This record gives sequence, structure tokens and C-alpha cells, in this order.
Amino acid sequence: MVDLLRAELAPLETWCQFAVEYHRQRRHEHFRTILLSVVDAFDVYEMQEFYKKDPGAFKKGRLRILNLLAADRINAL
Repeated sequence: MVDLLRAELAPLETWCQFAVEYHRQRRHEHFRTILLSVVDAFDVYEMQEFYKKDPGAFKKGRLRILNLLAADRINAL
């Protein structure tokens, strides 16, 4: 799934939707894998180019992803 999202330069919101759906299915490792993979891609040139026209959407998507990861860690305690 991660390879497909990367190859298609999927919007951050799409990454979040897939991750949240995995979480709902109690597939927490897949949830984390998707979110951590997109965090690694924040600095990728293609992603920066994709969001050049709408930096606000990038900021909003990035914050949502980081919040999902933080909430997951808190729930794991």
C-alpha cells in the first residue's frame, strides 16, 4: 500500500484515510507503517512540488499525521 501511495503522489489526506482505516480494523502495525512512511517522505522533492501551490494543505496534512502518531503512542502507554 505504501508503494502505491508513494508512486501516485497521493495527497496527505489520502495517506491519513488509509492509516485510519487500518487502525479501525485493529491492524495497528499497518497504521504505523503508513504514517511513518509518509513522515519519511515529507522532505521528498516530489511531495514538496506537489504542495507548492497549496502549502496550507501540506501543513494541515502534516499536523494531522503527526497528531495521529502522537495519539497512537499515548494510547500505547
